Amino acid sequence: MRTLRRLIGDEGKRSPRNNRSRNDRLGLGLVLFGLLGLMVLLSACGGPTFDQTTGEDPVYISEFSDAEKEVMRQTLVKSLQRGRAQYTPRIGDQLEVLFHARPTTVKTYDLQVGDQVAITFPGDTALNTTAKVRPDGWISLPETGEVMAAGRDVRSLNAAVRAKYGEVFQNSNPSVSLEGWILPEDRFIQDIESITQGRAKVVPVTSDGMLALPYLSPIQATDKTLDKLTEEVSTAYARSGLNIDVSILPKQTGGDRLFVFGEVRNPGMVETNRPQTVLMSIARAGGIETTGNLTNVRVLYVDDQGQPHLRRVNLSNVLTNLALEEDITLPDNAIVYVPPSKLAQAGRLMDQVLRQILFFQGFSGSFSYELFRQNGA
Repeated sequence: MRTLRRLIGDEGKRSPRNNRSRNDRLGLGLVLFGLLGLMVLLSACGGPTFDQTTGEDPVYISEFSDAEKEVMRQTLVKSLQRGRAQYTPRIGDQLEVLFHARPTTVKTYDLQVGDQVAITFPGDTALNTTAKVRPDGWISLPETGEVMAAGRDVRSLNAAVRAKYGEVFQNSNPSVSLEGWILPEDRFIQDIESITQGRAKVVPVTSDGMLALPYLSPIQATDKTLDKLTEEVSTAYARSGLNIDVSILPKQTGGDRLFVFGEVRNPGMVETNRPQTVLMSIARAGGIETTGNLTNVRVLYVDDQGQPHLRRVNLSNVLTNLALEEDITLPDNAIVYVPPSKLAQAGRLMDQVLRQILFFQGFSGSFSYELFRQNGA
């Protein structure tokens, strides 16, 4: 007020010589007074949190029910919790899948390609032989030709071999026994086992969010926790007839890129390999400047369906009232803008007005006093 009085001048000391300077001071004083009032008025303004999609009206979080808000809070909390249970694979992540062959007992074993049988003749040991099931499923028998073995149990194969030899040798009564075999799940382990990784395979989450595993059709990996994905993969192997259990661990996760600008100390791109909220992203950008507006932060992001969203977030409410439902976990390539506060906007407007009036780069009360004192002298 003292500065304003000096700017306006003493109305009790009028003279024709300084009428013009008094009028100038009075006009400038009124401008400053009006701008100060505007600053006070605008500084009290804030905005409620809302979310808006292209072509739609804003949806205000404050209008949600308590149950809906609680779901939003829990979703945010779960996304930030550490540990396997909360991790959800994303496109580009590398997952390490460890395969375990589950010990099993079978009542009837059907011969497979690669199994080996022994054929013995009680009356003529010279005819004794071994035969391996060929890739086409047949076995070769000395003197008699071939017999289909794959898909048969030992008892069925024994009857077929006796019938085959009975056509050539009467009362030969050969006996078939299983000498070497491998269960399908053990064969699976042999097929995937490598010197460098053993029974584990590092599998990427493809661009369509799928996980391609041996002997299975691709399985959707995104939007599932590791526990859920592990259960689904094990079930798929069981349906294919393989007693295989799997363990899935994140090997390498792709990072997100966030862009934070406006009234922050270090505007620019923020890279992270962990989920970040709006508040966390601003902290990663060095924090908010004193000129920043926490009640009106803007976020531009694209959801999983490719729909653009504009979200206004009142972070002041998040910090003071623990309104976690008003914050969100940012997807990749989200843009966060911290606008200047209304007070800062008014201050910049004042600075612009004074520059235009005074043609001077800067302003202070002492300068104004000296300027008008000289004009009025």
